[in-house]
Amino acid sequence: MQIIEEAGYGMRSEDTSTIVAIVLAFCGVYWYFGMTKTVTVTAPVIAAAPVAKGGMQLPFEEVARLSRPAILLANYERLEHMDVSRDAGLTKGIKLSQSGNRNAGIAVKPDDSGFYVGTETALLQFDSQAELIKRIPLTEFNLGGAEFIWGATMSDTRIWLTSIGGPTGLAIIEWQLDKPPATRLVVPVTHAVHIAVVRETRKVYIPFAGGLVDFEKAKFEQASWGKTGEYYFADFDSARGLLLSTLPQSMTRKIVRVNLLTGGQQFVTEGSYAVWGPDDWVFFCVGDTELWRCKSDGSKREVVFTATEDKIVSAAGFAVAPRFDRSRSRLAYSYYSTAGSGEPVYSAAAAAKAVSGIVLIDLETQEYRLLHDKFRINLAWLVNDGQATSRPLSP
Repeated sequence: MQIIEEAGYGMRSEDTSTIVAIVLAFCGVYWYFGMTKTVTVTAPVIAAAPVAKGGMQLPFEEVARLSRPAILLANYERLEHMDVSRDAGLTKGIKLSQSGNRNAGIAVKPDDSGFYVGTETALLQFDSQAELIKRIPLTEFNLGGAEFIWGATMSDTRIWLTSIGGPTGLAIIEWQLDKPPATRLVVPVTHAVHIAVVRETRKVYIPFAGGLVDFEKAKFEQASWGKTGEYYFADFDSARGLLLSTLPQSMTRKIVRVNLLTGGQQFVTEGSYAVWGPDDWVFFCVGDTELWRCKSDGSKREVVFTATEDKIVSAAGFAVAPRFDRSRSRLAYSYYSTAGSGEPVYSAAAAAKAVSGIVLIDLETQEYRLLHDKFRINLAWLVNDGQATSRPLSP
């Protein structure tokens, strides 16, 4: 593997072609989830609150580095290991993809002592300092040459992977870490790009397929709460249940809360890419460049951050679901849009003029940090006993 070094957190000139590849890959995937009874949920029209100007809309302080130590992991073609509690310095990364269109997820261990990243040919295990521990070829999982790992989630003893490109198209893989990879369980499904895992019961919820994989039974089950294509994204919290939401580009943008015992749905608010935050907050996207929040009953809806003064929803841009750390007190939100650039959609010239970046928000200290012109689809937090240090990465 090749070591890449980048000065600062800005966009390199060669990043424009990478951004175009991200957009094309993402759009391609998009076209390939206290209630007592199941109801048909219709999203009411909600008037948008005015946004005075772009930037942070909460009374938080912008900082050059976050006070609490933390590592941000980012992956597209290369793995980036960024100490966001220090000055800009260097971003160091390991090149992961040869083709430029692979976008594997990052699975962080529950104790933040390390993480796994999928590539086109292997599942890579790293320690918390991004030192490579083990390389597991996909052939050990009995995956074919055309298959690669898209998403990953893990518990103390198991890891769940979404595989793309196999004979059945898509599959969910469960691997018990103390056993050989070949013993993994595989359940073919459709539209398993985004998943939500209930680790205790080994159930994997697949919003776009309108159902779940029960690994105790090793089969896919259609759920009463959804139908194929109705929802795109899911988040699960053991105390609050399942959140389902749509894409910003969907005709009907809605967020619902699901009672997993009854299958009943409760409409929360209008929006996309919803995730559970702390203190009964739900964080979600509006358009391509706005981050909002509300309470789980839809009340106290307010804008958190906006990249521009105008809400943007376009085929030439998209946002990424907010990524929380395990304590749900830090979040990362990445956004990208070439709307208004005056250049051909998906061109390198449009990418060079795009509104893009990552905003890092610490809800506990009420700080935020901006990484300008740095869009990434897959993000994850790594907080290991409050310690975060930068080290060069090994091949």
